[in-house]
Amino acid sequence: MFKLNEAENNELNFEGISLKIDLSFDNVFDVFELFENEKDDVIRLYGALRLLVDKDIEEILTPEKAGELLGIIIDNYINVKKEDPVRLDLNGNPVKKRKGTAKEEDDSDPVVSFSYDADYIWTSFFTAYHIDLHQEFGRLSYQKFMLLFRDLPEDTKIKRIIEIRTWQPEKGTSSKEKERMRKLQNEYRLPDDI
Repeated sequence: MFKLNEAENNELNFEGISLKIDLSFDNVFDVFELFENEKDDVIRLYGALRLLVDKDIEEILTPEKAGELLGIIIDNYINVKKEDPVRLDLNGNPVKKRKGTAKEEDDSDPVVSFSYDADYIWTSFFTAYHIDLHQEFGRLSYQKFMLLFRDLPEDTKIKRIIEIRTWQPEKGTSSKEKERMRKLQNEYRLPDDI
């Protein structure tokens, strides 16, 4: 979890091995690209670790231990999610969640692709934050990138495209508006293979 009072920790001790992890956003996207394009699991595993850590893991760890290490890095450094805070009653006892209030995982189609939408994302960052993402290679962490991406203003290109892709007509939407939005959805549709 991101904290204002702690520096980002990109170091990990695994099986007695001290590792530095390269969590720059461009490097993490290289890992994602490797996972998309490479079919061989062993090449994916060691290729990802070659990108992420500063040691030649292939020479040090078995595939099982390397898989465990990659899982730790993904779970603790890349796919970091905010934990739901425990709610307490006036006596300090945990309050049970009511049925139907817990957020469910969304298994719907993706609404953004960091590779396919790269140009829209670049212009959105440049417009909103005056950040040239290419100049931030090796510097801007993936976690900070994702925070900035999440909070892009609604008037940026990628946010407008996401809104178009997720648009559903409401009751009372005119047929003209429906037609206009369907054309936009077709124009900005993600390819089927994403």
